[in-house]
Amino acid sequence: TKVQTFTMKLSPDENRALDKANRILTTNLGNNPIPIKNIKKEVVNWTIPAGKSKTLNITGKRAITSLKVRIPKNSNYNDLLRQLTLSINWDNEKSPSVWSPLGDFFGTAPGINEYKSLVMGMTDSSSLRPEASKGVRCQVSGRTEDRGKESEVRGQDNRGISKNKNPDKISNIQHEISNDQVKSNNPSIHHSNNPFLFYSYWYMPFENNAKITIKNESDKHQKISLIVEHTPLKSSFDNLGYFHAKWHRDLKTDKKQPLDWKIMETSGRGRFVGTMLHIWNPKGQWWGEGDEKFYVDGEKFPSTLGTGSEDYFGYAWCSAEIFSSAYHSQTTNSHNRGHISNNRWHIGDNIPFQKSFDAYIEKYFINSRPTLYAGIAYWYLSKNGVDKLKEIPVKDRVGDYTGLKIFKEKNALEAEKLPVVNISKGKTQTQNMANFGNAWSEDNQLWWTEAGIDDFIELEIDSPENSEKNLTAQFTTAPNYAKIQIYFNGKKVGNEIDGFSQRVAASGKINIGKVKIKKGKNILKIKITGANSKAKKSYMVGLDYVKFEK
Repeated sequence: TKVQTFTMKLSPDENRALDKANRILTTNLGNNPIPIKNIKKEVVNWTIPAGKSKTLNITGKRAITSLKVRIPKNSNYNDLLRQLTLSINWDNEKSPSVWSPLGDFFGTAPGINEYKSLVMGMTDSSSLRPEASKGVRCQVSGRTEDRGKESEVRGQDNRGISKNKNPDKISNIQHEISNDQVKSNNPSIHHSNNPFLFYSYWYMPFENNAKITIKNESDKHQKISLIVEHTPLKSSFDNLGYFHAKWHRDLKTDKKQPLDWKIMETSGRGRFVGTMLHIWNPKGQWWGEGDEKFYVDGEKFPSTLGTGSEDYFGYAWCSAEIFSSAYHSQTTNSHNRGHISNNRWHIGDNIPFQKSFDAYIEKYFINSRPTLYAGIAYWYLSKNGVDKLKEIPVKDRVGDYTGLKIFKEKNALEAEKLPVVNISKGKTQTQNMANFGNAWSEDNQLWWTEAGIDDFIELEIDSPENSEKNLTAQFTTAPNYAKIQIYFNGKKVGNEIDGFSQRVAASGKINIGKVKIKKGKNILKIKITGANSKAKKSYMVGLDYVKFEK
């Protein structure tokens, strides 16, 4: 094969081709990327009674190029989108090749997490441009063509809807909570009155007929719109595969490989094209060191052995940032605590197999912690292939996660919310501590960095009255934290506090000493006095909360 020599200077035709690819993979996300002529579009508006299902039948030698579902407003999407299921049977097969809770099928969970990708997405239906008639083709022998995506920062409200949110921006308003635990469901609100539209642009060929079914296992009737585009299939089906997508929570894995959480298993000839992983991690801390392992055609050692879950899903450094792009997304995450959802599409890097394919990802936290995984695998499979994943009853699809509880120290003043009125050197910021455990009040601390010996910060505390009380506080200790001295309204209080420890930890409540509080503004001063001989001399300081007690 003659390979064209690369040059830095691109021709006009090459620049136009590059611009087109950029548009497809960025600004065009949400629209089907490949034009296909002779499309037939079918739209059905169903009211599905509780416990019942509705089916759309398509006959002929054809291929689905676009499948969309429109969902009206609801009070609890997290449960509803697990109670509704999508199944697709190709060519009179007895068991469906596609079966999933409706929401999970579209690449994210739980509830609605708005994002756009090349092959899948969830969006406010007003945000999509008029659809073009297009599709994405995948051949069992041959090559798979492409897709992509884009999104914004999100967080979920208690209805299971995610919308724009920056979790690091925290109000300076002080407040008290009467109990020691508060429930958190990432309180952002979606204000749109538009219905939500979920889309899939996977290419789904069949020889004779397709049966698309939505089942309602909620306790109320549900109104659903299904929009399907399909086109005649002109090529032979011999080199094509049926599209498969299956969801599960936990498959039994080999006892010799207890860390390996099974994504899927199948036999036959086909191509693996992607997965979505939903993690429920209520206690926080970093969950994603597990490597992906893909075994092709019965191999004893995986031909794909990754370097960590975060790397596989396209990010690094335990990042909780919400993002989406053409081939991978993190559609919901709040500091790696609570719900996390990642997806990864293997388009240009789809994995072909001739006999079998088994996919795993290592899971380091056990279910009883609880840290729970649920996932969906996407692949193409030949006619005689065996799909080993079964349907999951509704009782095992909902209720596997409970309300997230975040520790809150009663009557404490959160340090990250106190105004910093003076700083001699360095910078302060709010740092989320959920990756280090749940011992920090409201999961955050005030973090002071880039300072040195004799530097100080001053925090302002407002009081409605004059009083004399005991000053207590919780700090963070770590290998690179400083020794500090506390002053209150200009007077030294208590002994020097050593911030050193071998690992990141909360100090627990420290009794600093009695202070005289005046009505109005008071100043709490923290001065760096040095560092432990064992500490790395970064002179960092972390303050979780302060509290006045009688």
